[in-house]
Amino acid sequence: MDLKHLLSLKIVFFLQAVLINTSAQICSAPPPVEFKENNTIGETVTTISIQEGVSLNITENPHNAFGINGNLLVAIIVLDSEILQDEGMAIKITCMKNGTDPQTINAIVFVVDVNDNPPVFAQNLYTLKVDELSKIGTPVGTIAATDLDDQTRLYYRLESPMGEFGLQTNSNPEILVKKVLDYDTVKEVTLNLIAQDTPLSSTETISHTAKTTVIVIIVDINNRSPWFQPCTEFDNGATSRICLSSGYTGNVKLNEQTAGALTLKPGPVYAIDGDKEMNEPIGYTIIEGNINESFIINQQSGNITMQKPVSIAGNIKLTVMAYELENRDQFATTTVTLQVVTSSKHPPQFVKPKYEGFISEDVGVGSLVLESMSTNIPLQVQATDADFSNGVNPDIIFEVPADSDFLITPEGFIIMRRVASPGNVNLQISVVDVTNGESSTASLSVEVTTGVTTTDMPTTTNSPTSTAMNTTMATSTSKTTDMAIDITTDIVTQLTSSPYTEGVPLPSGDFRTEDMIALGVSLAVALLLCFVVIGFLAYTLRRFKSDWKKLSEASIFQSSLSRGPKDGVQYTNEDFQGDEDIDSVTSKEAAELPLPRGPELRRSIPEMQHSVPPLETQHSVPNKSSDDSSTLPTVSSSQNALDNTDDEKEVKPILTKERRMEEGYKAVWFKEDVNPNDKEEVVISERDQDFNHEEDDSDYDFDEENVDDDDDDDDEYNA
Repeated sequence: MDLKHLLSLKIVFFLQAVLINTSAQICSAPPPVEFKENNTIGETVTTISIQEGVSLNITENPHNAFGINGNLLVAIIVLDSEILQDEGMAIKITCMKNGTDPQTINAIVFVVDVNDNPPVFAQNLYTLKVDELSKIGTPVGTIAATDLDDQTRLYYRLESPMGEFGLQTNSNPEILVKKVLDYDTVKEVTLNLIAQDTPLSSTETISHTAKTTVIVIIVDINNRSPWFQPCTEFDNGATSRICLSSGYTGNVKLNEQTAGALTLKPGPVYAIDGDKEMNEPIGYTIIEGNINESFIINQQSGNITMQKPVSIAGNIKLTVMAYELENRDQFATTTVTLQVVTSSKHPPQFVKPKYEGFISEDVGVGSLVLESMSTNIPLQVQATDADFSNGVNPDIIFEVPADSDFLITPEGFIIMRRVASPGNVNLQISVVDVTNGESSTASLSVEVTTGVTTTDMPTTTNSPTSTAMNTTMATSTSKTTDMAIDITTDIVTQLTSSPYTEGVPLPSGDFRTEDMIALGVSLAVALLLCFVVIGFLAYTLRRFKSDWKKLSEASIFQSSLSRGPKDGVQYTNEDFQGDEDIDSVTSKEAAELPLPRGPELRRSIPEMQHSVPPLETQHSVPNKSSDDSSTLPTVSSSQNALDNTDDEKEVKPILTKERRMEEGYKAVWFKEDVNPNDKEEVVISERDQDFNHEEDDSDYDFDEENVDDDDDDDDEYNA
């Protein structure tokens, strides 16, 4: 109800009451009253002024809503302003008193509306649409709620997941675009719209609210050009997206016209609408590079065919445009590179139609596929070309599918480039002649096993090999050294020529398993060589000690000869007693010959001063021929025994091959001649090997005081 209208009614009824009262009325009409809805029954609406003895009676009662209680006007029902829909209710009341005429008055009651109804949306779900890339502030739609409480003002708030949309104001539920949207990024947005009957900034408790759901659908528009396939998509900003294509390649033969559509890589010329949902039809045309109109492209399919042969070798680069048939302003271009090649009679062929390999899932990325689980030999695929006399075409490459877990090196080794799951992986591999594009295929089956460690390095822990190596080391130091050097050479050669170490990137700071294995093997081989050298030096030192012991004994033996025979001692050289020389005499016979005496002989023998111990302390040397296990006397024992000889019985030692029968000589003869000019030093050499390198056959260099005391030439003697 209009407040001005209500005020005018009050004034009218007030003036009426004043006039009635001035005429000595027995009751007076109450002023207009406002009464809130949702009252309690019996609640007083207003009070009527009456004289004593006056009774009241309601003659007109709108909606039968009121009653009289004494001089009180009360509500006998619960009033609802939304149902009454009255601007004001007039209740006629009759005042009666004995002896007076009845009097009629009017009571005006205005039912006041209170906030007792919640807001209401007409629908639980609304659907709106907006074009992608719409500008910020673009209206999307208006959704308002209603409230039966007419005097109540409603307030709104909008819940948007990423702030894509907002409201005009909190009292105006018009939805606006707050962010530019891309159809490829988001296709629809779900919003929640809430209405309430108290201000959003009010601290009062919200009395009533209503909620509805709004779905805004993003409409795709024609804003992108065609995309050649295959291509890689990239975000070029918040709402821009592009798709890059690397172009197409193929081969044509020189002076030959290829029938049908050309075979191109990565596939035929094909483009789609960049606005995928719109999917506008695409057309194709060659706009550049079509020399002599040798090629033609199908406008609908994009297939390129030859109209005439190409007579010039080299590369031909065609520029192809794809465009929307309905809107040629939306277009894109790409290149088709054709290599003009000479034809060959035979394409490259794999040596085997099928290859099988094994690898463990436990090995790291970059490991080689092996020929079998029991060896460390890497699997290698090979191909030949009959156009070459030796079958080797230097211009072939191997290929595997780009999306597989393996790659293939130019040498034909298979490498795991990412972790594969256990099981069989079946691939089709290709060998391609890059000069003419001719190719052939073979099948490759790789079994990915569990718990079997593979490696690209051969192991050296085989038990038979180790045993053989140890045996050889024990018997021949030089052979062992050669073997160690050969092993080292093989390992280093294999490490430097490992096919999979090329082209396999590693994370910064990381090392491949094969690198660590190679380092360990190299250190092990170096350690092995150190042990071999140490053993060889120890062995050589031991031989030198034995050889010097023999030299010392030989020197003592020579000294004994220079002093002549001892009583009861016989010197024999039985090894040469059966020699063909009939003029030879045995050592025993020579010992029985009379020895020359005189100053000449003494001057030719070096002076030897020794202290001679008693004869009882001297030791005897057993016959070597009778007991091989007996040992030679020590140097000191032999020397003491020899110093006890008779100074008067001295002989001149002669080392010669001639058997001299002169009186006063004891001779030791050998099969080979010696240099007669060497007077001070005689070299005895029965074999042409140095004693430093052979254990059983040793030759020595002596001066005139030394003699070769070989085990086979030692005579039996006693000390």
